Amino acid sequence: MAPVTAGLVRAGDAWRLPLAGLPIVHCQVDYALTFRFDSPDGDYDLRISEDFAFVPAEGVEVVLSPETDPTGLGPVLACTRTSVVEALAFDDGCLTMSFVDGSRLVVDSSQEYEPWMLSGPAKLLVVSTPGGALALWSEETT
Repeated sequence: MAPVTAGLVRAGDAWRLPLAGLPIVHCQVDYALTFRFDSPDGDYDLRISEDFAFVPAEGVEVVLSPETDPTGLGPVLACTRTSVVEALAFDDGCLTMSFVDGSRLVVDSSQEYEPWMLSGPAKLLVVSTPGGALALWSEETT
C-alpha cells in the first residue's frame, strides 16, 4: 500500500492530490490564478503563478499566462463549478489535472520560480519548488 500523508497518495513518480470529485467553487485572478475547491474537510486552494497549458473539452491546447496576460485566462475560467477527476503532482514539480468535462491543465516545473502550490486542510502545503522538485508539508509530517 502506498504511503498516505494528509490525503496525498503515492502513485508511481507522483502524488495523487486529494482533489478528485471536488468542484471548483471560486476563481481568483491577480498576478496568479487561484482555484478554490470545496471539501467537507475544508477548502483547498491551488495557486498557479507561471504559464500553463490548458486543453478545453474541445481539445485545442492554449498556453495561458496569469502574470502577463490575465485577460487571456477566459478559457480556463470555464472550469468553475466543474469537478476534478484526477490531480497529480510529479516529483519533478509538474502538475497535471483533469476535469469531468474532459478539459485538463498542465503546469510545468520551473528552474527559477514556484509555478504552483496547493494548500488545504490539516495544514497541507504542496509546493513545486525552483529547480524542479516538490516540497510537502502537513500536520502529519511536522
